Amino acid sequence: MWYLAQKTGREFKIIFQHELGILFRDKLASKALLSTLPMLRLIDGKTSAGLISTISREQTDIGVLANTSLDFFATDPNYLKTVRPYLQTFYQTLLPITNLTPRYPEFQVLHCRMGDKMLTEATNKSDNRIGSSDAFTAKLTAYLAGPATEMPTLICTDHEPTQRQLLEAVPNSWVVNTKPYHFAYNTRAIPQSEIIESIGLTLQEHELMTRAKRIIKFVYSGFPILAAAIGTTPLFTMEESGLAPYTCEWTPHST
Repeated sequence: MWYLAQKTGREFKIIFQHELGILFRDKLASKALLSTLPMLRLIDGKTSAGLISTISREQTDIGVLANTSLDFFATDPNYLKTVRPYLQTFYQTLLPITNLTPRYPEFQVLHCRMGDKMLTEATNKSDNRIGSSDAFTAKLTAYLAGPATEMPTLICTDHEPTQRQLLEAVPNSWVVNTKPYHFAYNTRAIPQSEIIESIGLTLQEHELMTRAKRIIKFVYSGFPILAAAIGTTPLFTMEESGLAPYTCEWTPHST
C-alpha cells in the first residue's frame, strides 16, 4: 500500500483493525476518516493489473482495504528496488519498536513454521505446513548433523512445544518470544494483554532476524522471506540432504 501511495503521489496512513493498532496508536489515521473515503477492496487479490491506473484516476483521498501481496514484482521491473528502502527503514519510521540486542555478536536464525493445524488460536486448521512429525524430525536430524550448529542460533517458530524442543536440541540457541501467538488470528481464548505482549515481541524478533548472518527455514513462510529481503540476508531451506539456498523475487541475493 505504501508502494501504491508513492506511485500515485498520495500521503500514506495506516488504520489497523487489529491489536496492532493498540501498539501503534500515534502512527494511525483516525477510523472516522475511513468512513469518508471512496474504498477499494483488495482482500486476497492476486493481480495488480490496472490497479495503479484505477487509483490514479481518483480525484480525492482513497481508502484501501488490503491484507495481501500482489504481483507488482512481476509487472514492474523496478518494484523491489523501489520498495526495499522502505522495508529497511519500516521499523524506524512507520512502526517503530525497541530494537533488541542480540545475545551473540554474530548469529543465525532457525525458523520453523509448523502451520495453523498446530495452533490453538487458529480458526482455520487446513494449513499443515510442516506435513508430519516425521518430516519435522528428519529436518531437525539433518540440521543437527550438519555444520549449521556451529553458529549461535535464534529459534523462531509459531508453536510453543516445538520451540521448547528446538531449544533443547540446538546448541547455543535462544528465543525472543516464549509464548508465540500467530496474530493473523483473533481469538478470545487468550487475554488481550498476552496477545499484545506477544505481538510486540514478534515484531522485535522479526527485526532481529534482519540482522542475522543467515536464516534457515524448515518450510515455506513469508516471515523469514520478508526478513531476508529487508536485511539482504542469505536465506536457506533445510532439506533432509542438507542446506539448500532459497531464492525468489524477494531474495535474489540468497546464494
